[in-house]
Amino acid sequence: MQDYKNRIRTELPKIYSQDLLNILFKHPYTKSEFLETELSVSRRTALNYLDSISEIGLIEKIKIWKTNYYINTALVNVLIKEKNAINFP
Repeated sequence: MQDYKNRIRTELPKIYSQDLLNILFKHPYTKSEFLETELSVSRRTALNYLDSISEIGLIEKIKIWKTNYYINTALVNVLIKEKNAINFP
């Protein structure tokens, strides 16, 4: 999360906020509706934020049907490693 914070603050200072960073790590994926609701921004602004973050390689944009999903692949990888580290009886 700290790496994301540093990169967004450095490469995208106009859009950086702690709330935005928290949204990116709340779930393994996000979509524009999450930003619209939690940041109180327009759909266009939310898409611009997510596309900008995607362009610098922090999230991966995937279109499924008519909806764009933005996958936090670093978070997904951490979750997979944690799952594999747990010993189930």
